[in-house]
Amino acid sequence: MASTPLNKTASTHRSTLVRGTHRFHIVGYSERKRNSSVVRSGDFEAGECIWSLSCCFKKQGLASMSLELVSGKYAATAMASVRMDDPLHRWPAAVWRSPDTNTFPALPLPATTSREISRSWKLPVPNKAFFHGQEERYVVDDRLTILCVVHVLRLDLALAKTRSCFVSAVPPPTISGDLLMLLSASLSAKPEESVKPCMMPDVTFIVDQTEIRAHKLVLSVRSPVFAAEFRWHMDESSIIRVVKDMSASTFRAMLRFIYTDELPIKPNNNRMISLTSQDKHASRRYEAMARDLLVAADRYDLQRLRLLCEKVLAEGMDHKSVIPTLMVVHGRYHCGQLEDLCIEYIASHPNVYNALKATEEYNEMKKNSCCCSFLVEVADKVDHVINMAPNYSSSKNLQQSHKRKRNDGLRDPHQVVVHGSHKFTIPYFRAVQRSLLAVGKNTIGSGIFRVGGYNWTLCVRWLDPSNSSSFVVYLCLERNRYETSHVTTSIGFKIDDPSGTSLSPITMVEEIFTKAENFRRAKFTLMKSTNSSHDDSLTVQCYLNVTKEAAACTSSSTISDGAGVTVVVPPSYMGLHLEQLLMSGESSDVRFLVEDCEIRAHGLVIAARSPVLYQVLEAVAAKEGDHHIVRINNMKAAVFRSVLHFIYTDKLPSTDNPVLVIEDMLAAGCRFRLERLKIACENFLADHISNKNALYTLKLAQHHHCLKLEKYCGMFISTKL
Repeated sequence: MASTPLNKTASTHRSTLVRGTHRFHIVGYSERKRNSSVVRSGDFEAGECIWSLSCCFKKQGLASMSLELVSGKYAATAMASVRMDDPLHRWPAAVWRSPDTNTFPALPLPATTSREISRSWKLPVPNKAFFHGQEERYVVDDRLTILCVVHVLRLDLALAKTRSCFVSAVPPPTISGDLLMLLSASLSAKPEESVKPCMMPDVTFIVDQTEIRAHKLVLSVRSPVFAAEFRWHMDESSIIRVVKDMSASTFRAMLRFIYTDELPIKPNNNRMISLTSQDKHASRRYEAMARDLLVAADRYDLQRLRLLCEKVLAEGMDHKSVIPTLMVVHGRYHCGQLEDLCIEYIASHPNVYNALKATEEYNEMKKNSCCCSFLVEVADKVDHVINMAPNYSSSKNLQQSHKRKRNDGLRDPHQVVVHGSHKFTIPYFRAVQRSLLAVGKNTIGSGIFRVGGYNWTLCVRWLDPSNSSSFVVYLCLERNRYETSHVTTSIGFKIDDPSGTSLSPITMVEEIFTKAENFRRAKFTLMKSTNSSHDDSLTVQCYLNVTKEAAACTSSSTISDGAGVTVVVPPSYMGLHLEQLLMSGESSDVRFLVEDCEIRAHGLVIAARSPVLYQVLEAVAAKEGDHHIVRINNMKAAVFRSVLHFIYTDKLPSTDNPVLVIEDMLAAGCRFRLERLKIACENFLADHISNKNALYTLKLAQHHHCLKLEKYCGMFISTKL
């Protein structure tokens, strides 16, 4: 089953806070106290509404304040703050900010509504107890000045605009290609003529009377057996090793895997390319190479290579190849899985066993006394498997069981799974909720995003009008009315609460969308109270895997055309092995001095992966005659470690504050011309863009000449205007 890269999109609810300010000067403060009067400010505008501030005085002074909605066409949800400064700048200001929003009904009010209660919001006096005892700090020349700031939510019910979270496609990892260049230079006739000194091979193997050169560092990192062998020759600059019982072609193929983590035998549609060829002899040669590589992998403890070879042999298994494969894996501790598959294949149907006995290879083995015991053991195992399956001849239980094992955990290979994610952000979450409820709505939707050829949206619906922390998230499928097919998906959600704490993602659950039921929902209740900041935002992330309908296909009825069993192969270990090498510092021959911190690395890896950084090493060597200690200026030690981590692994590091590190890594990517690092940093910044950092990210992109990120920031900012 094919799989596509993750398509990340995002949308942000377009409601904004509109700010209005008014400076209210109360002249004759002492007279207001004596008369216990109420004084009202002039009208001021904020968010297409007209407001005023009323101040109530009593004998002790200013007792309370009220924010009043004078006029407005629509219901208004607002936040407020008041500030009183010392005109002589002797004392700190007295400040109060509303911890929550207040919703004002639309004007004019219904006749049954109390105007004074509904359109006024009573505000406390800042530091009331302190203020009444120290009024002279804020009242100068019998005048008190109050600054009132009102933020009004402008509710935009239009559909949010969806944007991609990537500015550019990240080039594929290049570790394999970079190390392959090392190997190619090592296998050339005179590598010393074209290879940099740091990249020179330092070990020579004599294999089948052929000299093959390689690098101890790479071999030691990838193979525990090579690492143990070279540990005894640490002080020798060049080592010569003789390899017996292996052909030069097999050894070269194994080296290619060590340097690239890729199998030299390329599969095609779960079968070897040679198996689709008319040349049957070439087919057998490829099978023989896979068996030879399996033996080499077992000898040098290369687990992934061994499993790749097992996969090739298992998927190409037939009645002619099963016995040679059995002879190779028989008695090997790590190859028990493939041995069992061979036995099960032989026992899967009587015709398979009979066809096997009719082959020339089988008859030749019967004549060889050394192989008789092996054949007897195979026959015993096959009889045991057959006896474990009742009604073997009539029901063909083993053949059906064999097919079930082949398909367990697998989907139709003709299916395609499309991966997508969408991040929906709702700024001013509680304010949006109250504004929606004021106009008779309780649901808000994301922008439309496309995954697997279908349009989807996320919807947030509040369950309790008085509780913003209780809501339901819906994933909605926007269907064409003529569509009749089912849509199979697996869905997972993650919710970031307004304080920034990310809750754990729920388990991916498989759902089938039918024409009659076009959405699925998952309910979340936030236990923590929401943030009291003016940007009280909430982010819902949806992860969606859509399985495209399989194309019609027919399966072969020929029993001996291939076992078809899939061996599970782990992902590439290359990055992990190099990361462990970097962290251990073992065999390091280069030291970088960054912010008085000594950071160890390996010249061979630097030369292969970062030509610009290697030029720095060469420049120091040419100037001082020693490139083992290199000072890196104008860079933080933590950032340089992150850059080295990327050079060794092709991955961005995980840090506590990734945004700050990514900004510095973007600069380092430009400095050392690490194009893949630069694009990865640009995508990270695009994925984490927000109203708060959009302008800063734009300036950052302009500074580093990141044209695609600059364009992305401009598009993001334009959607907020």
